[in-house]
Amino acid sequence: MGLAPLPPTGRRRGRAWRTPSGQEGGSAVAARALLDAGSVAARAVGTLLHTWIEQVGWPATLPDDATLATIARDHPAVADQVATLRADFRRMCAAPAIAALLAEPAPLLPERLVRTGLAPGPAVPVLRRERGFALAVDDGLVQGIVDRLVEWHRDGRAVAAEVIDFKFDGIGDSARATPAERQRIRADKTAFYTPQLEAYRDAVARLLSIDERHVTTTLVFMRSAAVVELA
Repeated sequence: MGLAPLPPTGRRRGRAWRTPSGQEGGSAVAARALLDAGSVAARAVGTLLHTWIEQVGWPATLPDDATLATIARDHPAVADQVATLRADFRRMCAAPAIAALLAEPAPLLPERLVRTGLAPGPAVPVLRRERGFALAVDDGLVQGIVDRLVEWHRDGRAVAAEVIDFKFDGIGDSARATPAERQRIRADKTAFYTPQLEAYRDAVARLLSIDERHVTTTLVFMRSAAVVELA
């Protein structure tokens, strides 16, 4: 098996190809869902919001309105929603849980990673945005892009990492949803996306030559400001 940065030309010839996102729910997404107009529209919105949040580095300063508008020009399918989406994006990023996740951490290994068996103490965080990879497996090639990857380094080498994946679909955000409905939807969505995050964990562990135990995975449901740390 081998691992390399995602090639700029994308798919390699002569190999079966799949992506971690294609493993959502443990199987391929139903074709009818991909063809549904609502799904297509939601994907267009999600693509723009992902592109916007990709711009947030360290320090975690959001792009100004002019920059967001310039980026949106490459997404004509949502041209009539840009003003609303921009306001939504700023609201989402301002939520305390999201702002804390985007902020540059102190140079100290987080407790969550210490609990995986690493020694506590100083460590250097390194942020990678839209980290692409290509993983050769027995039956073909897995390619993907990690939304946000925080590597933790000691003595010039990675010892741990945090995989962060942003989702812009709702998890029972409607005012009509009951607490029980919200809890069920959140659990269902988390279960649906877990295989994708597990594939990312495997890829990052191989990419950085670290034990999988030292790679944490986090789902971030932006619209609900819900940060879900997976086991």
